Amino acid sequence: MRKDKSEVLMSLRLKLGLLFLSVIILFAGSLWVFSTNLQQLQDITNKRRLGQVMLSTSEKLALGKQVLQSDLPGKKDIINQLMDDIFLMQAAVNTNLRIEDQADVNAALREIQVALPAIQLLLPELQVRLASGQSLAQEDILSLNQLDGIVGTVKDTVADYDQYLKAEEDRVVGRANLLKYVIIVFMIVAVVAISLVLFFNILRPINLLTESAREISQGDYSHQVNIQSRDELGQLATAFNTMMSQLRGTLNTLEQRVAARTRDLEIVAEVGTATATVLDSKRLLQEVVDLTKERFHLYHSHIYLLDEEGKNLVLTAGAGEAGRVMVANGHSIPLDREQSLVARAARERKGVTVNDVTQAADFLPNPLLPETHSELAVPMVVGGRVIGVFDIQSEQVGRFTEADVNIQTTLAAQMATSIQNVRSFEQSR
Repeated sequence: MRKDKSEVLMSLRLKLGLLFLSVIILFAGSLWVFSTNLQQLQDITNKRRLGQVMLSTSEKLALGKQVLQSDLPGKKDIINQLMDDIFLMQAAVNTNLRIEDQADVNAALREIQVALPAIQLLLPELQVRLASGQSLAQEDILSLNQLDGIVGTVKDTVADYDQYLKAEEDRVVGRANLLKYVIIVFMIVAVVAISLVLFFNILRPINLLTESAREISQGDYSHQVNIQSRDELGQLATAFNTMMSQLRGTLNTLEQRVAARTRDLEIVAEVGTATATVLDSKRLLQEVVDLTKERFHLYHSHIYLLDEEGKNLVLTAGAGEAGRVMVANGHSIPLDREQSLVARAARERKGVTVNDVTQAADFLPNPLLPETHSELAVPMVVGGRVIGVFDIQSEQVGRFTEADVNIQTTLAAQMATSIQNVRSFEQSR
């Protein structure tokens, strides 16, 4: 029975497709996670770099403050350097505030951000005094102590920030390592799953099909492929079994035909043997029609012989009561009669078959044979000359085949030779 494709629960291509799709999705997801982790590590590196910038700048501020509070020369240049360092510090703090979302770190950064403007206002005043030749007053020097608070806050903030970034880095690296192990496990599972699918859905069915083909090649036509899956290979196995079933049917039919042909040839030989010693032509023909009707299980059989003028086919022997009546009545058929299968077979010198006489325009019905439904007429030829027609009839529609035509033609040729021999014998007496 042919199955529609919609009945396939999950095709082999779908199974493999789902497995490969899962692998692709995992691979794409892994790339996304790895790229995210890489970006996070890059952000941590940038944040750590900004912290180092703030730390180194705070150290410069502490050193500049010590120079300003000392008697060393070049204080004007130191103030300019301090103003640049304060600007750099502000930039680093503002950048960290934009990219950092940790509350404690942001609070410390805002504290530094608030303290820096006071120093920015103080340094230009000190620069003006030094430019006018004045010395820094004691209160100016003391006001620079504000830098100590900023430097201390920066050191503490950077130290805490560095610990926080180290923890974030460990978390990201740990997550990446965990994902790596998950991917490895999933890849192993995927490889095993694909291997199992390949084995149970491809390799094993193919081996079964190969073994089945080997069994069939050795003559075991009853062998069936036992594949229960409903994927493409399952459909192939079903088609294979269907083909083998049809092949077995064909072989059985062929064997039956060969047996029937062998039986028919045996009957022909039997008829020939039974009539071989008969030297009377009428008796010979009567035995032929009687044996033919009996052995071939026919409704009727009879033999027409061509008269000496070659114009009429005269019924010479017929099986059963109907045959004897027609022979006694001198039944004959003109050779040129169109509505006659017997005359047609003689004219065309070949077997003529009608398997449904109701559909044949040239069938000549006989009231003595009302059950005739199919008819076969073959010419009796000897020495290239038609001497008569052997006609058989059946009550079955579609009774005669081409094989029957060949068998009856052989029998007719054999009878023609026997009749010719008997005639020669009768003439020699």
